[in-house]
Amino acid sequence: VNKEALLVQAGTGVGKTLAYLVPGLLWRLEYGGDPLLVATYTTNLQQQIVDKDYPLLREGLGWSFRLVQALGRGRSLCRQRFQRLYKRRYHYPHWRELLEGLQEVIESESYSLFDEGWDMAPPLRGVAWEFKERLPSGLSWNEEIWPEIASENLNCLKRSCPFFKRCYFYRERNLVLGADLCVTNQALLCATLRQGALGRLLPKISLCVVDEAHHLEEVAISQFSSAFDNYTSSEFLQSLARPAEEQPSTLHLEGEESSLQLFNPQPPSLPAPENQSISGPQHYPEGWFARVQEALDDLAEHYPRLQILELQTQLAQLYWDNLNTLRQRLQLYLQNLERYYRELSGPEPQAGYASVTLLQSDWLASQGEVGRELERAGSAVEEALLSFSGGLYALHNLWQRLAERGGLPEEDHALGILLQGGREQLDKFLDNFLTCHRVGKEPQVRGHWLETSRGQVRLRSAALEVDRYLLENLLQPLPTLVFTSATLKLGGDFQFFQKRLGLQLLPESRQRALSVASPFRYAEQVFLGVAQ
Repeated sequence: VNKEALLVQAGTGVGKTLAYLVPGLLWRLEYGGDPLLVATYTTNLQQQIVDKDYPLLREGLGWSFRLVQALGRGRSLCRQRFQRLYKRRYHYPHWRELLEGLQEVIESESYSLFDEGWDMAPPLRGVAWEFKERLPSGLSWNEEIWPEIASENLNCLKRSCPFFKRCYFYRERNLVLGADLCVTNQALLCATLRQGALGRLLPKISLCVVDEAHHLEEVAISQFSSAFDNYTSSEFLQSLARPAEEQPSTLHLEGEESSLQLFNPQPPSLPAPENQSISGPQHYPEGWFARVQEALDDLAEHYPRLQILELQTQLAQLYWDNLNTLRQRLQLYLQNLERYYRELSGPEPQAGYASVTLLQSDWLASQGEVGRELERAGSAVEEALLSFSGGLYALHNLWQRLAERGGLPEEDHALGILLQGGREQLDKFLDNFLTCHRVGKEPQVRGHWLETSRGQVRLRSAALEVDRYLLENLLQPLPTLVFTSATLKLGGDFQFFQKRLGLQLLPESRQRALSVASPFRYAEQVFLGVAQ
């Protein structure tokens, strides 16, 4: 309210949560202030606010206010993706009963995106743990099914989706727009800061509280970092085109089994055209290409056949040529990355060799021919990504011209939404790859390293200091902030915390600090047991 940043170290049991909720909500409810945003590190604290403090404030003080817990998109079930999987449930005998149980749970709850009653959470929020709790007796949850039915940005049709009015994700987003108090996690807060989209989390904020704030720097570094490995590549390629029933194929390097797993670019049921031109509608594997083809099919009544055929031919070229080329070059790059790491680590990396290797600007040249091979493979991936981007750009432009001619809303139609989403996702993937592969000459700004995790080699790049980024995107834009934890001080003061998060760059007039000791008598109330 006073455009200040308050640092509070308060020991266990002081009542930090109510100490910021009560005055913050009082300002909102009695004086017309903007909504409050609370970002915690642990899910336990979020649930404490939702399940314990929220009812206490509503019933104990008689306050009527709207609390919403903001979750990331991937936490919500996508109704459209689920229905696609449900219709093919007999192809998945290991999931069939679970899918039928989930369908029963979904049908038992009925609501609309535009229902009234904003102060109440929807009967079913569409998150995994709710489905797990509500499954019919005798059914067990399978974690592997969630990636197949979770909401994802690339294939989201937004308002063009037949399930839009009953969408769990957009229901949550609508609820946030009418919230007095929004509770979220620090990871989502930092992710929205990186996208420059804090307004999507909460349009207006009078007070932002970061609880368990000693974790914020670590979370910010993680969210502002980039990683490139087999998982990153496979996830991107699968979102474009992959039948759910297809199994990954294992690559072999020099007679040894590799940890790399990249999905086959085409299922057996979809052979590549030979000695014939690629034209006409295709039956693409599940993913973005299949959604685009469906959107094209829906346009048949609006446009002459030849115009639709032109779009279909362009899409087929993008799939058979650009996507397959990209997949092969990514595969070669990852093979060379693993060879490079083996060259660095020697024949027995477990014997005294660290699993993390820092990289300098000459990292490729430092390993001779192996490095040059990796550099060539990286250039080939970049070339394939730019070629894919050019083909997608041409397809999008073709659609825009046809939409303008036909009088269709270019951005609201499913095809326009999918093509725009595809371009954005491809740009992010390219940027992530180049950030990791091109190691700069300023190690004090970003750190680059190679690491192994579960047998996979991974390239990482991270901002080593996030102070100025947080200053420009969080501290300066927001009027009032509170950073609180039981452990914010180091050496008796807040200077280290202030420096790492950019608070020292704020004017002294905007900073205040407070320390409150814990009321617990540790010597009398704590038992320490050490197991042998």
